[in-house]
Amino acid sequence: MGCWDGLIFFPVYRLIYGSGWTIDNGGQAKRLLEERNDEQVSHLSLQITQLRQVGYRVVSTQKLCTANTYLTAWERNLTTRKDQWVARRSGLAS
Repeated sequence: MGCWDGLIFFPVYRLIYGSGWTIDNGGQAKRLLEERNDEQVSHLSLQITQLRQVGYRVVSTQKLCTANTYLTAWERNLTTRKDQWVARRSGLAS
C-alpha cells in the first residue's frame, strides 16, 4: 500500500467503523472518495494560484529593485556631471 493509499483508506475506514453507520456498497464509498478528492484538488489548485501570484510579486520586486539601482546610479552620474559643469561655469565667470 503506497502513501496515498493510506490517506484514502483512513477516511473510508472512519466512515465505515467510526461514525456508527455503514457503507452499503462500494459505489457509495467511491463517490465519497471522489468528492474528497475533488475538494483536495480544488484546494491544491488554489494554493498553486496563490504561489504563482507570490512568485510574480517576487519577480516584480526584483525587477523594481534592479531598476531603482540603475536609476540611483544614473542620478549619481548626472549629479557628478552637474557639479562638474557648475564648477567649470563658476571658473569661467570669475
